[in-house]
Amino acid sequence: MAKSSVERAIETLTFGSILVLFGLTILTPWVSWLLFSFATAVLLLGSASYQRARGWDVHLLTWGFGGVFAALTVLQLLGIVLRLALGALWNVVIPVSVLALVVWFAWKFLTRGRARSE
Repeated sequence: MAKSSVERAIETLTFGSILVLFGLTILTPWVSWLLFSFATAVLLLGSASYQRARGWDVHLLTWGFGGVFAALTVLQLLGIVLRLALGALWNVVIPVSVLALVVWFAWKFLTRGRARSE
């Protein structure tokens, strides 16, 4: 089924807005990556919601990338809060936490499928 001109216009407006925002983020110091990821999440999820409300098909990647950018925004905000709260300790907490996660995942991966001795 062919898309209507209104549906194509909405998709073009969404994509164009993201491109303009990306250009502003690269070229100007007053647009941060936090603002870019937040605005991109709002644009993608808002566009997908609008299209779905109108009964149009929305590609799964639109929802997926909107969710990824929303998660990036939350992680960036969490990083800012932790950096402010922990100060210099921030440089120790992150590497130790990443190392602990890697060891935990490696342990889970290496021990999966083995019967537990009880």
